[in-house]
Amino acid sequence: MPQTLISVVTARVKSVTFHPRRPWVLVAMHDGFIEIWDYVVNARVDRILAHSSPVRTACFHPTQPIFATGADDRTVKLWDLDSRKCTSTMTGHTDYLRYLEFHPGTRPWLVSSSDDGTCRIWNWQSRQCLATIVGHREFVMCARFHPKDDLLLTGSLDTTVRVWDLSPITKDQGQKKSIVGQITQSLLSLPNTIISISVNGEAHSKGVNSIAWGEEDQIYSSADDFQVKCWRLQRGKKLPGQILGADALLYAFATVGGHKNNVNSVEIGKDNILVSASSDQYLRVYEAKSRAFVGQLSAIDLGPVSSEQCRFWFVSQHPTEFIWAAGHDQGFSVFKFVNYKPIPSSGQFFVKQHSMYQLATDKPTETLVTELNKNSAPNSAFGAGKMIVDADNLFVFGEPYPFIVGYNNQSSSFIQIYANSKITKPETIECAGYYAQSNQLFAYVTKQLVKICRVTVGGLSGISQFQTDVGINAIGFLGQDLLVSYVDGQLVRYDQKFNRVNFIQLNKPVTNLIQSPDGTLFAALQDRKIFIFDQNINITSTTQSATDVQSMVFGSLGRDVEQMNRTLMYANRTHIAYLASHFSIGGIVTSLNRQVFLQSVSGQQMTFFDDEGTASTTTFDSRLCGLMTAVADGRQGDAQVLLRRVKKSNLGVSAVSKLIQAGMNRYAVQLLGDEYSQLKASLSVDLGILENIDQVQNKNQLFKEAMLQNRGTLAFKLGSADQKAFVNALYNSESEIDYKNATLQEKLNAQILMNDENGFRNTLIQAGMHAAAKVFSTSRNLDDVEFDQGQCTKPISTGKKLVLSKRQKPIFDWPTKKAETFEPEEEEVAQPVKEKVKWNDEEPEEEDKTEPSENKETKENKKWDDSDESEHENEKQIETGSKLPPVLNVNSQAMKILGFSKDSQALQELIGELKEYVLEKGELPFTAQQLDKKMKEAHKQFTDGDFNASLQIFQEVFIKYKLLVAQGNLTQKQVQPVQNKTQFYMRALRAELKRKLESTGEEEHPQLLLIFAAQKLEPLHKILVLKLAMNKLKKQYSKQAKMCAIELIKLAKEVQDQIEGADDIISKAEKVLVMKDIKGPNDLLNQIDSLESMKIDYSKLEICESAEYECPCCGSESIQRGICTVCEVGEWM
Repeated sequence: MPQTLISVVTARVKSVTFHPRRPWVLVAMHDGFIEIWDYVVNARVDRILAHSSPVRTACFHPTQPIFATGADDRTVKLWDLDSRKCTSTMTGHTDYLRYLEFHPGTRPWLVSSSDDGTCRIWNWQSRQCLATIVGHREFVMCARFHPKDDLLLTGSLDTTVRVWDLSPITKDQGQKKSIVGQITQSLLSLPNTIISISVNGEAHSKGVNSIAWGEEDQIYSSADDFQVKCWRLQRGKKLPGQILGADALLYAFATVGGHKNNVNSVEIGKDNILVSASSDQYLRVYEAKSRAFVGQLSAIDLGPVSSEQCRFWFVSQHPTEFIWAAGHDQGFSVFKFVNYKPIPSSGQFFVKQHSMYQLATDKPTETLVTELNKNSAPNSAFGAGKMIVDADNLFVFGEPYPFIVGYNNQSSSFIQIYANSKITKPETIECAGYYAQSNQLFAYVTKQLVKICRVTVGGLSGISQFQTDVGINAIGFLGQDLLVSYVDGQLVRYDQKFNRVNFIQLNKPVTNLIQSPDGTLFAALQDRKIFIFDQNINITSTTQSATDVQSMVFGSLGRDVEQMNRTLMYANRTHIAYLASHFSIGGIVTSLNRQVFLQSVSGQQMTFFDDEGTASTTTFDSRLCGLMTAVADGRQGDAQVLLRRVKKSNLGVSAVSKLIQAGMNRYAVQLLGDEYSQLKASLSVDLGILENIDQVQNKNQLFKEAMLQNRGTLAFKLGSADQKAFVNALYNSESEIDYKNATLQEKLNAQILMNDENGFRNTLIQAGMHAAAKVFSTSRNLDDVEFDQGQCTKPISTGKKLVLSKRQKPIFDWPTKKAETFEPEEEEVAQPVKEKVKWNDEEPEEEDKTEPSENKETKENKKWDDSDESEHENEKQIETGSKLPPVLNVNSQAMKILGFSKDSQALQELIGELKEYVLEKGELPFTAQQLDKKMKEAHKQFTDGDFNASLQIFQEVFIKYKLLVAQGNLTQKQVQPVQNKTQFYMRALRAELKRKLESTGEEEHPQLLLIFAAQKLEPLHKILVLKLAMNKLKKQYSKQAKMCAIELIKLAKEVQDQIEGADDIISKAEKVLVMKDIKGPNDLLNQIDSLESMKIDYSKLEICESAEYECPCCGSESIQRGICTVCEVGEWM
């Protein structure tokens, strides 16, 4: 059976080849692009516009970091694999390129075949043509080097298969040519050698499309006569310096049929498999030696494709591994033929190679238990009559008898029951491929009937059954109850009488229902999403796997802790990972970068099988994952044990975030090391986990954090004596302060802040500072006490008594806002005068000097009685920014975060217009709904060609949306999509307006056209822009015009039903693609091969090599600093 590793929908794929060492495939596509995909992690590595016409062939070098591409533009290109840059373009062919292949040995050769009827051998190091192969009368569709010898195999539409001796190339290279001959050859680009003698094979009635070397000089070919032919080469009596003799013979000895249309590709595998790809939309698989038909595959069997025509064009195998790739009309697939795979069970039993084995408990050694019955694939299934069906499931109910083996081969599924050791021919029951086990219970589905049975040494005994009209996708057990996943997304729990207990409706059906050993949880798989459910079918934990999940099993993590087996372990294509039972806590346990099937996981040891059935046991670091699962399961004792182990390693903050997510704040803070002291203090305060205040370390830092978070009560507990007094003063409170452990300075500071005059005097006396106490007591008119006069002889001066207000209110926690509604305000450095005004509500000190006759009381009365002066004072405060809302203050933190520049004249003018309204109403005079209407108006004006008006509106909308964020009406996340659209339109419009302004009729400013075309606009607008750029550029810069044409064709096809004349647009663009390449005078423009990769200096609206500065407001780049000329409110910095 084939197992798909990756299936990708793209443009038509004519070639897909493997990298010899990395898990990559190189894909040649009909739209001019090539793509590199990683088939292990299912991710695209790169996408490159390689040619201006369809790419028909591409291949990796077997040892060097290079690859080659060939296309309908008649060129062969060499590429550096690391930089993905084209290093050389080799010309010489006069028609389409069909096939490329590097020499598999040490020779620096590259062969190319073409529709011009020739093949060329290139030296890819010197970029010179070494030889031309001539003799075919039609297109040469394929050319392949012999794996070991200097022979070349070719196939052509002239119906022949030919073998060429390449030894003349090495012979000519060893001969010295005259100086005149070398110069002539170089000037005329002549090849060193022309090879015209070959051994011909004629057996096909129509053109040959593909050929392949087999073992012992066997050859395979596929053709338009719907057949695959097998050939044998007899080399004959060879002369010295030759490989083929004059009597060499090539003859066909077998024909493999079955296809109903042209056979486009054939490949012989290392695993005795022959695969052919045809326009009849099938891959046919044969045993190579016997040529027996095994089965056929469509593109749908390998991955998701549409119901439209999907012809196969290419098939290839990995050079060292048993992995295959196929290209078709809708993309490509990477797959392999799996002869067997191990089937883990709940115990230590598994199946491989049609036998049942048992694993030892202490080490991964296997013991044969019994041979299983071998079943051939039924008719209409893959491998019908030729392939033995592999077991799909194993259910063990004893030691090991009784047990049940499940088989699933495409449309055919059945189970076989091994009740006891005496049974030689097990009972077979046809079913729908869905099974489940719980202790001695077994359930299966046949047609639309669900049956529950008890399994004994006597066989199956039915318990209950029920009929369903809804399609079933999977079944499982939860204790004694049955779980059924329906195709409509319902997941239902039934009791044994099939009464519905509870259910959940999901957006998609789930598969792989497995329960935990204690029967309290079960897991399910939905594509790559994994769920854990409780007994009420509530989701308790979930995660998303990066690649396809291969196997799942419940286990336990952590050494020397309680083994609860409530943690779900799963293996995907690259990692083994875990998902805890609650809080969606999960992570990677170990990385293997290969496919494995988990058998069991316990403590810090796991057992698994690879895809060849080899058992392995490995140990892993279980400290962190064990801690996480202990926390999720509520095992406090285990959590404390594992926490002590984890604290010995530096884990950073990733583990902390997971624990906070689970609500385990105390564990999270304990994981933070000394290097995270500030974060630890912040979390300690923020998470409220400081009950034992006296035992808390670093109280000063915690006090600061509590004050920053407006946690007055907590700050008072944490603070020193003077800090407690400060909190009292801040909150107008008189909470009692304990001076027991306070220092002298702390006591004095606290008593000053609390206006405790008697306490301050007594503290001075206790410290022995009697003279200071006497001065203070006299200045405050305090009751007389006896002072030790000391040696003081100077007279005591009486200072002015300072009146301090008494504080009566209790301490409280100031209300705080949530982070998403918080409006940042400007942080200003307070000057002494401003601080005085702020706290005492007095006039500034400068005005004090101009009115010396007025005392404090007069000024207070004047301020509150004179309304005009009050308004004047408010205006002055607003002007200085002390009272301004953030949206009106260009220096506020909110405006800075949004990227606004304080030096922007446009921004200052707009704020001036909004100021009066905002101060009066407290809100902005526009809403997001109004701006959306303006956006539609700007789009309409763009469509109508009124670019000036459209630019003004786009710029207005861009700025005003940002102001709504500064005001707090919207979040940055909410406006980001609109911001992205408007900034692209602003860039596009500024480029086009400049082009129209500077165009003279003769000069079309190609740079501005490309900048206009590079922006991401709405599809209909993008089509108009690309069409304009393509038509204007094709006379001077045809390569860049072709870039626009490729994008135009792709976009026009996507919106073909929405616009008129789409076919005409596509037709005109296709004509541009076949134009001759024309280079313009600008070398920088000539080097551009992708609109997406262009670097643009928006200050001058020119294409550049690199742009150093970026506007934080609109993201436009520039080579110089200054106010951004795109949005006009940001600054390049």
